[in-house]
Amino acid sequence: MSAIPTQNTQEQVTAARIRYAMMTRYNPIRGLTPELLGLQLEEYRMGGMRVTRTWDVIKDRWPILKSVAMKREKAAARVPWDVLIREDVPEARRNEAEQQRDVLKRFWNSVRATAVIDQNQQGGVRMLLRQMMEAVGHRHAVHEIVWKPNRAGVLSAEFRFCPLWFFESRTGKLRYLQSEGAIDGVELVPNKWLVTCGDGLMEACAVAYMYRDMPLKDWSAFSEKFGIPYIHGETSAKPGTAEWDAAATALENFGSDGALLTEPGVKITPLQVGSQGQATFEPAIKLQDAYAAILWRGGDLGTQSAGNSVGASLQGDESDSLLEDDCMMLAETLQEQVERVVLQYAFGPNVEPLAYFTLLLPKEKNVDLDIKVDQFLVGAGARISVREAMERYGRKEADAADEVLQRGSGGSQFGAAAADVASTAEVLGVLANEQDPRLIQEALSEVAAALSDRLAPLRQRIQVILAETDLAKQRRLIDELRLDLPKYLPQDAADGLTRAFSRVLGAGVVGGF
Repeated sequence: MSAIPTQNTQEQVTAARIRYAMMTRYNPIRGLTPELLGLQLEEYRMGGMRVTRTWDVIKDRWPILKSVAMKREKAAARVPWDVLIREDVPEARRNEAEQQRDVLKRFWNSVRATAVIDQNQQGGVRMLLRQMMEAVGHRHAVHEIVWKPNRAGVLSAEFRFCPLWFFESRTGKLRYLQSEGAIDGVELVPNKWLVTCGDGLMEACAVAYMYRDMPLKDWSAFSEKFGIPYIHGETSAKPGTAEWDAAATALENFGSDGALLTEPGVKITPLQVGSQGQATFEPAIKLQDAYAAILWRGGDLGTQSAGNSVGASLQGDESDSLLEDDCMMLAETLQEQVERVVLQYAFGPNVEPLAYFTLLLPKEKNVDLDIKVDQFLVGAGARISVREAMERYGRKEADAADEVLQRGSGGSQFGAAAADVASTAEVLGVLANEQDPRLIQEALSEVAAALSDRLAPLRQRIQVILAETDLAKQRRLIDELRLDLPKYLPQDAADGLTRAFSRVLGAGVVGGF
């Protein structure tokens, strides 16, 4: 067991530091101009973090940005987590790996997360993940770790989320500013801080905010001046008389922001402003909203309302890719900066990690297809990783003390019929719509092994094609087999199997077979 240094069990961000920071807070976007923002961004490039105060307020007050950022951050925090054993762990070390898994699960179930500026925030792993996602916008998210070992040898921790303007990075690494207004910080104590690194989208969003804020202010001024029409009144009274003054008072009492009183016959030509302001300002504002959505979610707002929104499905694909990348970032950060300390505390400084924290990422998939293909491959003798299958179906492996589901007495009907032509035709019919070359290649090899003896000549020809290294010759053999397929197949399944084989063989050429 490795000891936790005493300083790592105490709070370095003190109550006095927090109180003074709260008392000196201000609104950084009041009077913000492009020139001032440019200076802040230049200082940020030199290691200063004061611009992150501006980013915080922009993120809170720009409605579209707040919405898309919140969706991105919460999406990763909602993904189920688990502790898994490494797939390459040998059987001889399985018991050691299970012990590590139990220690890590107990640790992650006990951690607490809060924020030093808003200590009403209280939560566990999900709160911690959501706070770490701040790195997507701010490039870094920092937590102070207060380790909490107990007398029984069990380790827990409290993660205290700190604002980024508590730090500076003028040396290339984040350093903690011990007082408000300090220029140079102190080095971060090893294993005392959790630093998450992300994309840093708020730098671009701050620039977009300025280009959005200027036309928005102009639009407001335009609406204030021209939103209510002026009134033109006429009277036969002479200026300066009591009747003229009475008419002027009547116009003022009408409630308009502006009025004009003239003698009869005076010609007034008003400026026709109409909806010109909306046509000028609104597109500029919507353009910056779209930029924010593209940055954070991988697609613009047009896909939400346009009837002919080309690329709506691509937006979904991009969002899935972003979620996958976010989950990998979070898991790897916790594995490297937190779990090593936990395992060293429990098993000694030379421990080799055999278990790890992960997020069970949901995938858009055809579950029926996955089940049929898995059953077919297992029935044909393929070896499929249990761990990989559990992750793919979003399921957790049962602990030793858990009651587990039992297999029904009927067994796997599909596994028993893996070599049957009808079952083979069903699987190949599903594979005919598959796009993954790797899956097609694996399935094609298993099909050749699973077909019945009466299809032995077909199996032999497929094996010859698989063994051929000359690409041109291989394509010629595939074309010949495509034409000869009907004579090899049973009459009752010939049409479906021919189409399936043709589809798989054609995709094999494209994917490298």
